[in-house]
Parts: sequence; structure tokens; C-alpha cells
Amino acid sequence: MDGRQKYCMVKFNDELVCIDNSIELFRLLGKKYTIMIMTLLANNKLKNQNFNKIVNDLPGSDKTLISLRIKQLTKFGIIERKSYGNITYELTDRGNEILRLILPLFRKMQYDQLI
Repeated sequence: MDGRQKYCMVKFNDELVCIDNSIELFRLLGKKYTIMIMTLLANNKLKNQNFNKIVNDLPGSDKTLISLRIKQLTKFGIIERKSYGNITYELTDRGNEILRLILPLFRKMQYDQLI
């Protein structure tokens, strides 16, 4: 492996996987409120929620920061803005897939904290 491959390529099950395309997504996932917004929208009873409902469901949240996260999540195709007379947001298939893939990590961290 050359120098660049040492930091941007990960060998996984005899396959080289480039992480370059994922770095910005992981940065977004690590930012304040990102995962919380995704999990609120993933909850069946909270689908198609408007901005104010999202803010109210995150006590003490900052409206400006929530607005920025929603824009970022929309740009990445993780949530979708819908207009049914009023503007609402819902998790996209991509957003659901990302949550499905990171749930094992959440379970692992929950388990490790219980020991």
C-alpha cells in the first residue's frame, strides 16, 4: 500500500474499502442533535414531523442549530422535506439504512456501559 492507501483504505474481509466518501457523513453523524433528529423521525409515531415538533421533542435544543442540522441531513439525503400544506420532515430510505447499520454500535455501547 502506498501512503494514501494507508489512511484512506481499510481492509475488511479481504476487500479494500475506501473511507474517503464517508468522512463527511461521519462528521455530520457526530454533530450535536444529528442522531437525535434521525431517531425522532425514525420512530413510527413521529413520522412527518414539522420543525417546531422536532424542536419541542428535543428539550433545551437550539432552533438555529436544529435548522442547520435539518439542512445538512437533507443535503446528505438522510431526511426529506415534504410539503403537504405545511412543511414536514421524514427519514429517507438512506436515513433508515444508516440507522440500521449503526444500531449495533449503539447496542454495543449500551451493553458495555451496563457491565
